[in-house]
Amino acid sequence: MNTFLKRTISVLLFFFIGILTSILIIHFIIKHKADFSMPKGEKYVVFGHSHPECAFNDNLIVNFRNLCFSGEAYFYTYQKVKEILPENDINTVFIEYTNNSIVKEMDDWIWGYERMNYFFPWHSPFMDKEDMLFLYEKNQEDFPKVISTSTRNNLTRIVSLDFSIGQRYGSYTKLEGSKVA
Repeated sequence: MNTFLKRTISVLLFFFIGILTSILIIHFIIKHKADFSMPKGEKYVVFGHSHPECAFNDNLIVNFRNLCFSGEAYFYTYQKVKEILPENDINTVFIEYTNNSIVKEMDDWIWGYERMNYFFPWHSPFMDKEDMLFLYEKNQEDFPKVISTSTRNNLTRIVSLDFSIGQRYGSYTKLEGSKVA
């Protein structure tokens, strides 16, 4: 019985170390091959969620880039700013602020499963250990599922040699419609 227990623990430990090593290697490759560069000449950027995403048309504003994305919490905006700024010559950064982004119910935008499962895979290879631990502490139940999604998505990026991540970080979204009262 003692031998069986030792072998079972050894196999489980080996399996866990293999998974952890795979995750770290995938993150390492993405982190070192990722391209966040923007076209030359863009000196102004705006970050935020749907409000500026639908407000600032970067096709009409000279040297301006709208990197906003609907439903993005400030936590992920911060990650995006850390990734974009070092690779680009930016003069001015605008970060949109709305008071609805700091109410308690918006915590779900950071560590709720749905939002974390969407935003985490894009940013996980570039997050600090403290940021990862923060998300884990806030949602211990769903964090392993999100790590799985992140690993799968980032492995797909590696296999398809798709490292131009900055091109997917948001843009202007035109709203069409009318509201007649």
